[in-house]
Amino acid sequence: MSQNIKRSLHCSFCDDEGHTINNCQDSHIDFLLKDFNESISLDIKCNFKMKYMNYVLTQCTVPEIKIIGYQVGLSMNKLSRNDFINDIVNEYYDKSNKIYYEIIDNMNDIELNYFAKKIAESSKKWNKRKISENRVRELLGIEKPEKRIVKVTKKSKENIRFTPIDDESDNNINYSDTDDSEYSDSQIQFYLFPLIDKSLMEDLPHQVQEVLEYFFILMCAFVISNLYVVITSEY
Repeated sequence: MSQNIKRSLHCSFCDDEGHTINNCQDSHIDFLLKDFNESISLDIKCNFKMKYMNYVLTQCTVPEIKIIGYQVGLSMNKLSRNDFINDIVNEYYDKSNKIYYEIIDNMNDIELNYFAKKIAESSKKWNKRKISENRVRELLGIEKPEKRIVKVTKKSKENIRFTPIDDESDNNINYSDTDDSEYSDSQIQFYLFPLIDKSLMEDLPHQVQEVLEYFFILMCAFVISNLYVVITSEY
């Protein structure tokens, strides 16, 4: 004698017993819906005309698609997978829904850059041709870093330019600017200025130093000659 065995309820989404998929309360549903709504927001923002969000749905399993459909009262029933996906796309895609714009507005640059890379990498699968990451970034309105223009003066370019010198050219180098005898003479002359600090004199251009030195010598000669005239006139 056969007995009727009552089959227990089983959820195809979470694999738990006691409920069906249309009554599932699994915590992963929130993450699934969040990802799907983000795909819609990105699609609208970049004006992909439902192609990207449609692609995202095709990457979902049948139970995941059913869960997304149940949120808006759609049931797969005897529909094919593709037909059910089309129904979901048409039901969810709504440019007048402010929630999709809020999702984009709440994304930071790190998130936007992540999605830009993700969209660019998959674009060849759902678009006629691949979309570059830079183009997606532009569509998402990610601010580009400002280009800093560095003005290089002629003097600075000369300072950083390296010119190799061979052995023969070394013999022709003029070292007059750093000659020891001239440097020692200048230092001796600096000490002729008792009221002027030596370090102050060294800070002056070389031509100014020479003018001051000659001027000081002339003044000394003038003072000495006048003293000589005064002394000799008394006698």
